[in-house]
Amino acid sequence: MTKSLVTLKSQVALLLMLLLPASYLAAAPSEWGASAEARLTPSVALVQLLGSTGGTNGISLAGPSADRAPEPSASLLLEAAILFSDPDEARAKSTRQAVLLAMEEATGLADRHSTDYELGEAVLALAHERFFTRYVEAESRLDAAVLDGRYNCVSSSALYLILARAAGLDAGGVITKDHSFCVIQAGDRTIDIETTNPFGFDPGSKKEFQDSFGRVTGYSYVPPSDYRSREKVDGRHLMALILWNRATLLERSGQWAQAVALAVDAYAYSPDPGSQRQLEDRLYNNAGALLNEKRWREALPFLERAIGLYGPSTRLEGLAGQARLAILADELELMDPRSGIAAIADAWEQGLVDRKHRDELLAYAYGRLAEDERSVGGWSAAWEALKQGMAAAPQSSQLARMAETARKNWTYEIHNRFAILYNEGNYQEAFAVMEEALTVLPGERLFRDDAATALKAIKP
Repeated sequence: MTKSLVTLKSQVALLLMLLLPASYLAAAPSEWGASAEARLTPSVALVQLLGSTGGTNGISLAGPSADRAPEPSASLLLEAAILFSDPDEARAKSTRQAVLLAMEEATGLADRHSTDYELGEAVLALAHERFFTRYVEAESRLDAAVLDGRYNCVSSSALYLILARAAGLDAGGVITKDHSFCVIQAGDRTIDIETTNPFGFDPGSKKEFQDSFGRVTGYSYVPPSDYRSREKVDGRHLMALILWNRATLLERSGQWAQAVALAVDAYAYSPDPGSQRQLEDRLYNNAGALLNEKRWREALPFLERAIGLYGPSTRLEGLAGQARLAILADELELMDPRSGIAAIADAWEQGLVDRKHRDELLAYAYGRLAEDERSVGGWSAAWEALKQGMAAAPQSSQLARMAETARKNWTYEIHNRFAILYNEGNYQEAFAVMEEALTVLPGERLFRDDAATALKAIKP
């Protein structure tokens, strides 16, 4: 008596509904406050100020212009610092009046001091006696320093520079990783001024400074010998620090678009490499927040506007590519699989997707096509669809795995058809099924064994 054959269960069904890869999303630490309408051109007030200072040329993320406008006067630096601090009209007026009076006094100090060294120290004493009362790390606004006495390294550096320039000193700024201070030329010496401290003039020579500076500010003094950690900057850059610090605080509260606007103004005013990096970071963060909120169709035009205005940026173009991919992935869910495959091919030809992401999207689309084909024509039809996918994306491991699953499921499907016929005693018909199957997979051991079993039953 012939032994009955056992039918086989198919392997786990294909993973057809592929999730959008995590790499399509940009990292950003907030889920709100981004906007595609972030201001990308300088404010009207800044344009007016730039007209007074000589303006700038060649603003581009591809690189700051070498044709940098001349240094503004002390009074124009004051106007920039007030504008960047964004006080109301009354506080702006009061700040301007107070600093102009101090500038007059600083000018008078030049008549009473015979050396630039002495004059520079006197200007620092003036700033602390007249304005500074309490160090507040996050308070960068000039009006807060002048009217309220609340200051940090940025606002105190900005104010010292203005007063030093008014006194006729050759003064500039220095920035480190997380700190800023001023320098002056005194004869053949460059003198540091740690503006946060009343003993901060030529700080390496004063014990009082060394005792109090770190305790008050939390910073460590970076001496001239540590030149790798110091970057000399001009007055424009020092004033722009007010905007960057304000932008940082805005980003901490998720106000990405507002931070972009401040960085745009800072870059227009001070188009140097540091300002370039700051603007690119703010643009990136606003776009990243939009992508994290799945607002692909807002992120893409924002990025295209930014790139159009400021020139090529590898980082921003990378985010734009992610946005295009995400939009295409969304659209694929609404398309029939064949239309989706055609859309992916078009995106590839236009250079909108790289090979890795194209293959991932094709795996998704061909997976859906295979499922549709299986529902009509079984696993053979699904396998054929996935073989087409492998031809379109030969390096896709996802398609290879799905095709192998479909192949195995088809072999089980054929074996089960054979087993039913065999168990019913239809050996000739069962053998014919295996003969046909072996033309497709001549090396399939299961088919060879089944064919041999049927042949043995036909010819005992």
